[in-house]
Amino acid sequence: MKFQRLLIAGALVAAGCATAGRGTEPDPDARLALGLAALERYDFAGAQEHFAWLREHHPDQPAGQQAQLLLVAIEIDPANAGRRLSTSADAASALRRSETLPPYMRWVSSTFSRLAHELVAIEEREAREREALGKPNEQLLSHAAEIRRLTQERHEAMVRVDTLDAKITLMAKDLKEKTTELERLRKIVKE
Repeated sequence: MKFQRLLIAGALVAAGCATAGRGTEPDPDARLALGLAALERYDFAGAQEHFAWLREHHPDQPAGQQAQLLLVAIEIDPANAGRRLSTSADAASALRRSETLPPYMRWVSSTFSRLAHELVAIEEREAREREALGKPNEQLLSHAAEIRRLTQERHEAMVRVDTLDAKITLMAKDLKEKTTELERLRKIVKE
């Protein structure tokens, strides 16, 4: 009897261990939401990780198709310091040829493709102009680099403002407490 219970318990533990490693596949819509939340924080690498997973595992589902389009947009975005315009143009062109893509997404991917090719041409022209002027790249920032710099400065300024607001709130609270204590001491002195 005892041996049978041990045997059954061992079988149950073995079955549990065998299924524990599998885990459940994340919901595509939840994974898309995680990627979008990362974009809101300007975490392009985190967003790309979620969207690339969706592109690989759910290419024909709406969440996977949206992720593919968002991957193209990330590569065009001037706020993305690691953007690759030629990669974006190639990905948008490939996406545009997809038969399973809804027509509106095909149109958007075509627009992204043309935009990426135009931006590549602009950056190449700027590089030729810098070379013709004999100025190194550091001296003439491209428009995209200027936008990235300004975006970073804005973010840093917002963080400083938030820090100063917190300090002001603490100082106002401290001042109120000290004023209350001073009034209490004045009443004691008058008596």
